[in-house]
Amino acid sequence: MRNCKKTEVGVANSTAYEMLCPLCEARLVKGNPCRYETLDEHVCNPDGIIPIRNTLVCSNHACATYGTETFWANDGEGPFGTKLKDCEWIDSNPLPFNSCHRSIHFQVSYHEEDRRFKFGKLTIRREVSYKSDDFGHKRNKHVRYTIWWNNTLYQSGLKMLLFSIRYFYRMKKLGKDAAIEEARSLRGRASWPRAEWWRKVSFLWIRVFHSSICSQLPSPKGEGPHAGDI
Repeated sequence: MRNCKKTEVGVANSTAYEMLCPLCEARLVKGNPCRYETLDEHVCNPDGIIPIRNTLVCSNHACATYGTETFWANDGEGPFGTKLKDCEWIDSNPLPFNSCHRSIHFQVSYHEEDRRFKFGKLTIRREVSYKSDDFGHKRNKHVRYTIWWNNTLYQSGLKMLLFSIRYFYRMKKLGKDAAIEEARSLRGRASWPRAEWWRKVSFLWIRVFHSSICSQLPSPKGEGPHAGDI
């Protein structure tokens, strides 16, 4: 379970160290131990022996999960046991408040809001993601639009220019030899017959602001293309 700062919540005598029910926000308490398989075990060791583990259940007698054998693991994974039909989880998230699983769920489980707009070979994708606060309440909605041509993601020249320059500085932090090798690759890509403008500008940036590195580049004469340049 994620380590969280101790903060007051809306449930009496409850702190952020405790997980709360995703249906009624009541405190989750220790339930009867039982045998259940976690996601890690299902993926990494599907044929292994499933041990008996502790469980967490809702403490609210009026909650729809109470007495239905619905439970969560100690770290909030779940729900396990009885699958409730037509259950309106808070923010459509069945993971307990104050668990890392709830935060992850917000980031990966809202693809039903994604949209695709097709115009022949051109596709515009609308991708929606959410972020939550430390406790697990849904907060910020992020919408991202991407352009695809013939099922290939289109990247703007400006974005590729920034990526190329940032990557050079990343190599520069590794040492002079790595910076020289990346500058050599940039020079080779910029000299292609049909090189995009951002390739030429990225190497021009290196020549202007890092002339000392460019002065140490080997002569390009007789230098064939390298696999890393492609």
